[in-house]
Amino acid sequence: MMFLGTRNILIFLFLAVLVFLALIFIGDYREIIAHLSNVKITTLFLLIIFSLGNYVVRFVKWQFFLNLLKIHVKLSDSFLIFITGLSMALTPAKIGDTIKSYLLHKMQSINVRITLPIIFSERLTDLFGLTFLSLIGLSSLFMNLNFLIVILILLVVGMLLVRNERIFYFFIKLISKVKFAKKYFGDVSLFHTSLKKLLSVKPMAVSIVLSSISWALEGIALYFLINSLGFAVPLLSIIFIYSFSSIAGALAFIPGGLGVTEGSLLSLLVFIGLPLSVASLSTIIIRLTTLWFGVTIGLIGLFAISGKIKTRNLSSH
Repeated sequence: MMFLGTRNILIFLFLAVLVFLALIFIGDYREIIAHLSNVKITTLFLLIIFSLGNYVVRFVKWQFFLNLLKIHVKLSDSFLIFITGLSMALTPAKIGDTIKSYLLHKMQSINVRITLPIIFSERLTDLFGLTFLSLIGLSSLFMNLNFLIVILILLVVGMLLVRNERIFYFFIKLISKVKFAKKYFGDVSLFHTSLKKLLSVKPMAVSIVLSSISWALEGIALYFLINSLGFAVPLLSIIFIYSFSSIAGALAFIPGGLGVTEGSLLSLLVFIGLPLSVASLSTIIIRLTTLWFGVTIGLIGLFAISGKIKTRNLSSH
């Protein structure tokens, strides 16, 4: 499969099972089983709905970026390319998300230098959105509105920094390490032109808002899960915990943030007073209904689009 080998997927699955077993062991499997009986099918369905909401909003952002660069792609193809990218959570820091640029090139001959900045902008605005949510949640914990001023300052400074030439070329160096992308960076002018459009103030503001909404939905899912288990925890506290843990996992450069995200979720949930067994069970369920649900959808998309490309290649000969 493109970008992902079957061997790598199996290794990742094995490591994920080890992480979940560790969580079960830490939380005491007998207590976890007891709490699991309180989790209703309707609750799991609700969590899936929130995850789907996350993907829908992120797809809107993907389309927003495509339209901004005047890239016209059939909506069904665009959606298939987008969901294929969900499988790239199995790559460090989601660097494999560049497969979306590769697919646009393969399916519609769109220059990779034009579309790779979209991938960078997606990841960057996700980071901004998660940081925004983390700081909002943190301000609720300390009941200090000065955090809101700090949030605005950090966002403005961050937006100015990413427009810096040195940071731009650092990213070029980083992204060019991806195997298929190496040959596309002889001339970076197209890349730079696209990036400047995407990182202008209005597009950045819109995309950060969309990112904040999308990731807040998964935080809200965790909130409903914990409350369904009989523990009343403030929504903004859960938003902080989920967002901060997601950032920690992303910055760890480990595929899917495996181990780091789970460890952060578990530790912070225990810190705010949840029993270890409830924190462990909540971590397992939310990761299954967010990360692993998305990866499953992404792998289905990957198989579907691989078949579509093969069919087009055969019909062109």
